[in-house]
Amino acid sequence: MKILFICHQYWPALCGSGIFFQEMAERLAREGHEVTVFTTDALLFERFLTRKGAGISPLREVHGGVSIRRFPLRHPPGYERYRWRLARLPFAAAPHLFSTGFLPGMALEGLRSHRVDAVHAGLVPYGMILYLASRIARRADAPLIYSPFLHTGEPHDDRVLRIHTDRDQMKLLARADAVIAQTSIEAEALEGAGVSRDRITVVGMGVNPADVRGGDGERFRKKYGVRGGMLFSVGPKAFDKGARHTVQAFERLLRNGCDGTLVLAGPTFEDFRSFHAALAPSTRERLVLIERIEGDDKKDLFAAGDIFVMPSRNESFGMVYLEAWACGIPVVGCAAGGVPAVITDGGDGFLVPFGDVDALAGRLRSLLVDGQMRREMGRRGRDTVLARYTWDIQYGKVKRLYATLSLPVGMR
Repeated sequence: MKILFICHQYWPALCGSGIFFQEMAERLAREGHEVTVFTTDALLFERFLTRKGAGISPLREVHGGVSIRRFPLRHPPGYERYRWRLARLPFAAAPHLFSTGFLPGMALEGLRSHRVDAVHAGLVPYGMILYLASRIARRADAPLIYSPFLHTGEPHDDRVLRIHTDRDQMKLLARADAVIAQTSIEAEALEGAGVSRDRITVVGMGVNPADVRGGDGERFRKKYGVRGGMLFSVGPKAFDKGARHTVQAFERLLRNGCDGTLVLAGPTFEDFRSFHAALAPSTRERLVLIERIEGDDKKDLFAAGDIFVMPSRNESFGMVYLEAWACGIPVVGCAAGGVPAVITDGGDGFLVPFGDVDALAGRLRSLLVDGQMRREMGRRGRDTVLARYTWDIQYGKVKRLYATLSLPVGMR
């Protein structure tokens, strides 16, 4: 079988959707299939916004048995200013070609014919990627599968949902052979945006427990000067991810006598840099900021942590909660996006409204002072991961979906 994946970021970029496609692609390659990935050269999201954003090279390589082809993001002068006008040009592809980022190489690739047996692509709102997948699949008369990773935003606020349910992109999804949702919340939103429910399959994210277990927590604490109870997060330090609110809640804990450390691991967005610079020195000295964490350092982080906290409103699922659970760590997330379908509030973690610093500080305080609660919630989370959310389990679901599309890969 020849299978093509198309996504906006892929290894070595550390983003949830890219990891999903990597897990599917490499497993297929190990089973002997010819797997190719088309992606961008973005290492970090900022690459889509500015030429100064970190990129990836080489543009062609093989990793994990998968052939990777990266298309460079270009930033012509004034492109962002005129992009919306270009998207309204009177030809059918315009809304997709100029949706996000400028990818002329990827656009030209859509003019070529490709011999493939299936195309699996994502995500919204990256219309260029969705459009390219549709063009290639239709020319090859191959099944088309989308994983949109739709962000639904906060309850009673549809601004995020409107961005992620662009009318032209939803038309592409509606014509696909199958659409994979991460949660029942996403499935409901897709159906409301015009995608037939019988085309939607809920799969979800996963984790390889061995990738995060077995670290040396004491080594991490010594390396980064951690003292007291350790709260931590893994993900972009950005407003929508709740990084600012996490720090503000932590400040309140410190003022109330908490002896702890907050570790934030992940790329730093500009809005957080200015916020961090204005913090009191007494707060900054209790923060540990790490730009990129992986391998043994990541294992050590999870071995050292007591509570995982990421009150983000910008999640279709939230794979990092699974990583914490795999290590028996309770989590605190946001009652927004697909997260309420993942975290059971009061069971394996807590949910708080986005931006509610008081509620967040209260939940963190409860977990810090109650070791029994932490252990019990962490145990429930670990049991949930092993029963429902390993990558082996999710790969099986995707293979069964492929089988319904008459792809023999699903029958191996």
